[in-house]
Amino acid sequence: MVCWGVAELAKQKELSPVWLAAPSVAVLLVLTVVTHIQLSYWSDNVTLWSRMVAISSGSYEVEENLAVALLESGQTEPAMQHFQRVTALVPSSPGALGRELAGYAAVAHLYLGAYEQQRGQPAEAIAHYKKVLGLAQDFASQNVYANLPPLLSRMRAAALGNMGDAYYALRDLPNARTSFEAALQLDPSSPRQWIGLGVVDQKLGDAGAAAQAFSRATEMQPSAVGYLLLAHALEQSGHPPEAQAARQQANLLTPNPAAAEQAVEKLLAQ
Repeated sequence: MVCWGVAELAKQKELSPVWLAAPSVAVLLVLTVVTHIQLSYWSDNVTLWSRMVAISSGSYEVEENLAVALLESGQTEPAMQHFQRVTALVPSSPGALGRELAGYAAVAHLYLGAYEQQRGQPAEAIAHYKKVLGLAQDFASQNVYANLPPLLSRMRAAALGNMGDAYYALRDLPNARTSFEAALQLDPSSPRQWIGLGVVDQKLGDAGAAAQAFSRATEMQPSAVGYLLLAHALEQSGHPPEAQAARQQANLLTPNPAAAEQAVEKLLAQ
């Protein structure tokens, strides 16, 4: 743009190219320096979005993009700080939310909930997941995501499934079961949710229901842990031949059956 502008100006003023040589070189040197500086901001996603945060003011989109970039680069703590900033931009009244802002806030709460859960803070995690569900419900009531129902369902299913795990960690089995069931209504093809529901059913003393849930999980995603869980449930529900067959399947799927059995015992002992 500068080059074309100078050329047009020179044409209008009928200037000789000789007079343009020195200022053109100077301008090109300046532009080279500026370009070098700008290119440095594009070296990686974290640098790029950090620069965008520095020059923007209160942009939830930029804050969330930086948070995701930090998370992908293994910088979890700084990432969570930026997710918190996204949620701080949310108005107190859900009805006052802009639909785009609400979407970013829901994603941020989902990440924050998972972070709290990994830190062994299930109650704090549940609070974030409830925020996700509230925002998702707001989307549904306003038909905000009418053209994207799978995205809405996946967001709610993820929050509900994680809530099930969090309630289980709190020994709140009824709410854990309710959460897993609600997650499976939205996403019945999730082996993880079926495993969670089966573990809760087994802890509640319903080995038959647990066996059905574990069977669904292993049909979708065969694993040694899944088959061993199924074997335990079948044994407790009075089906020893089927339990033995499940154990044989587990042994075929792992070179270390003892380690898989320990994982199952730890899961059921929680």
